[in-house]
Amino acid sequence: MKNKILILCSVLISMLIIVPGVLAETTAIVDGNPTLALSLSVTGTQSFGNMLSGVNDNTTASNSVKATVVSNAPWAVTVNDAQIGGTPGHMAEWDGSSYVAGGKVLNGPLYVGSSVPTLAALSADQSAPLWTGNAVTTQDNYPYFRQTIVDGVDTRVGLSHNYRIVTTFTVAAT
Repeated sequence: MKNKILILCSVLISMLIIVPGVLAETTAIVDGNPTLALSLSVTGTQSFGNMLSGVNDNTTASNSVKATVVSNAPWAVTVNDAQIGGTPGHMAEWDGSSYVAGGKVLNGPLYVGSSVPTLAALSADQSAPLWTGNAVTTQDNYPYFRQTIVDGVDTRVGLSHNYRIVTTFTVAAT
């Protein structure tokens, strides 16, 4: 029996010597990353109605503009003036279908922010930061708006006209 064990051990050792690579080890590296899924939808409008002299705010999260971000990566949302009509960052006279050429423009810019302390003057040249977030399925955000009316400078526009500005919200992965 001892001889059989000795022979078996000799055979196994010789197999390891004769067949190199039987116990060889190699690795394979597998990597990847999910495709970026990032979207932003903005719904609703903000109406100040008949603005009073001084500060006009919609500084509650229940305002009618909602920005919904869907993302699987960290993200940031900014806002700027789409500069469709008037002076960049300022509300301009609208006749219900287009901006009035040479029409009135409010003296002060529209302010937009994620909260009252973060309100920034709207500009066509520079985007104002609004929100940042981590990878989440869906997150709703509500912008705050402020427009100041100056007595003797900002005048009422004609019948069926109002002041208007178009804002552009942009989301980007960070």
